[in-house]
Amino acid sequence: MQLEGVQPTLATFNTTLERLTRMGGKGRQKAAPLVSEMKAIGIDPSLGTFGLLLNIFYKDNLPPTDMLYDIMDTIEGQHFTIQHKTDVYFFKNAMDVCFRLKDVELAYRVDELVNTGENSRLLGDNYLQNIYYSKFLHLICSMDGSENMMIYYHKLVPSILYPNSSIYIDMLRSLETALAFSTIPSLWKDISNYGQRYRQDIINTVLEVMANSFDLETETHREFVGVTKDVMNAFEESLSRRDNPLRWTATNLSHVLIILIQGRDVALARKVLQIFHSNQIKPSPGVMESFLDACVKTDYKEISYDILKLAVSNGLTLASSMAQRIKSDFTLDDNEKKQIDEILMEADIAI
Repeated sequence: MQLEGVQPTLATFNTTLERLTRMGGKGRQKAAPLVSEMKAIGIDPSLGTFGLLLNIFYKDNLPPTDMLYDIMDTIEGQHFTIQHKTDVYFFKNAMDVCFRLKDVELAYRVDELVNTGENSRLLGDNYLQNIYYSKFLHLICSMDGSENMMIYYHKLVPSILYPNSSIYIDMLRSLETALAFSTIPSLWKDISNYGQRYRQDIINTVLEVMANSFDLETETHREFVGVTKDVMNAFEESLSRRDNPLRWTATNLSHVLIILIQGRDVALARKVLQIFHSNQIKPSPGVMESFLDACVKTDYKEISYDILKLAVSNGLTLASSMAQRIKSDFTLDDNEKKQIDEILMEADIAI
């Protein structure tokens, strides 16, 4: 180009960098000198230039690099305008790298740059923005506290981002880790409102997290019962949908029953036991023990009888030991003890 008297432009250098993205380790070797040459002749890199450097330096088959850290040290706080078609890919590429590195602090630095001046105009179209913010929120869920997670969630949803099921699952796991169970009922409302109400994976997760909670305020247990009732309604509603209906399993039904026992909703707990029967779902011995544990903790001996009947009807050999535990862990009169024996006799089990 120099021999022909043609001056290279930003587009010339960015096009060359695009080609280097396909050259692996050799691309790395040539990229830094090329950018130095670019600066030497008075051409400032655009955001797209830095984005192409990320594509060159962050490849699975290449050794680790600090390129994004170096780039952020260089451009942090700067204001950018669109100069090249690749500029709109920088922020998406940068957040991809943060996500791969699991570096939430670096992600916050990138997002601060997005919110500097009018740099958010370079986030790209809705598709690129969705990738950026989804990765960002995923990273906050897994690597930061639940308080910051909820701050950014309310900042982004629904004006900027409509979360998918994997984001909500990450959020539920984060709340479980932080023991922030009281947030779950309001999050379930959002899950329902934002099109994820009939997702089997989300429902299974929200039930599991609620069932695994402990030492909660009575009001929180009541709210969990309310969520569980709505989940059960979602199962009924899903039967009329074209998509695959929600399915009860031994695991998710077990979680429902434990939540209802903890929330002291006897009537609905008995209805769930009937769902086990009507769907011919056989709970495992470990699940039956969990049911009985919940009954003992809440002093619900009446439900423990129904659980014993479920064990007997499914031919579970632990029915005998469950009966002994009911007799020892609850205060029973003679008639109640006789009732336990009669339940076992129905299956010709003697204790």
